[in-house]
Amino acid sequence: MSMRIMAALAAAGMASSALADELLAVVDSTADVVMLFDPMDGALVNPTYIDGAGVFQTPIEAIQVEDEIWVSDQLGDTIYRFDLDGGS
Repeated sequence: MSMRIMAALAAAGMASSALADELLAVVDSTADVVMLFDPMDGALVNPTYIDGAGVFQTPIEAIQVEDEIWVSDQLGDTIYRFDLDGGS
């Protein structure tokens, strides 16, 4: 399984957001998902925070840009944008 740790995401003050605390986003290019982990203990918080099955070809990086998560797709030559709840 090929995974790359891409960004620490902060969403303090975001009500109803899955990112209530600072979490670590990990892109799994094989499963086409962005997962969230607790950086303090490594616990998996959300295994399918962003489920890109059928959308992504090869997701590589995920970063927070203001109140969105941007996921780059290497083969698709695209950047997909999601809200902080992981929806498009």
